[in-house]
Amino acid sequence: MSRADSPSQAIAQAIAQVMRRGIVAFAVGMLGLFAGCAMFAKPAAPPPAAVAAVSAPAPAASAPDIARIVAALPEPEPRAAPAQASPGAEPQQPPPAPPLPPLPAAVQQAFAAAVTLQRAGRADEAASAWKALLREQPELAGAHANLGLLHRKAGRLDEAIVALERAVQLSPRQAAFSNQFGIALRQAGRFAQARQAYEQGLAAQPEHAASHFNLAILLDLYLGDRDAALTHYQRAQVLLPEQAPQVQRWVAELKNRKPDAPLALRKEKE
Repeated sequence: MSRADSPSQAIAQAIAQVMRRGIVAFAVGMLGLFAGCAMFAKPAAPPPAAVAAVSAPAPAASAPDIARIVAALPEPEPRAAPAQASPGAEPQQPPPAPPLPPLPAAVQQAFAAAVTLQRAGRADEAASAWKALLREQPELAGAHANLGLLHRKAGRLDEAIVALERAVQLSPRQAAFSNQFGIALRQAGRFAQARQAYEQGLAAQPEHAASHFNLAILLDLYLGDRDAALTHYQRAQVLLPEQAPQVQRWVAELKNRKPDAPLALRKEKE
């Protein structure tokens, strides 16, 4: 059995189950499509970061739609050392990385099946599907990210951190992955590393709203960096207009907070 024919017996069975229900053609507005992650998907419309990560989504995900999104995978970071420029010469830019080849159709279908299971709340089956897929495609960043989210929501923080860190390593330009990695690190009490994760995502995507929002909470409540927290709260207000009134209250509270005032917990934005 070749990798191009079928990822694994478990995935083939998952696909068959999903195909019988007629729901393999899932909505493409999600970060779970190879470059992205089902965990951030909403049944209706994608968040802004999802649109930046893939080509413009079609109303429904037919097989050609999925193939187009596979072709839009983020390119890996260039690994070659920069060439030495002669004195006075313009600095040379590293050559662009070659585009990633399309994934086999069976892998695309397996990814779709795992996404459908995860969206349906069938966490154990979804986790098994992601693990089976990763045995065949160990460098599929979105699969690592989805598996990490399942671990985090189940309270398995160590496993979540391992999976999400791998997703970030494989796709360092995806702020959505760094954001989820930061949430897991914060929940594990690793606050300095969580800050690094959020900042890495923002270095790649400076307008990633959830990263500003969550970094502000981390800086405010866990690291005590008032000025930096205000900067990111204020940016989150602009990028998340629906939550601007709530963030404005937090900003006012932070500006007027007394040193011994109790801190109220705040939920991060997924």
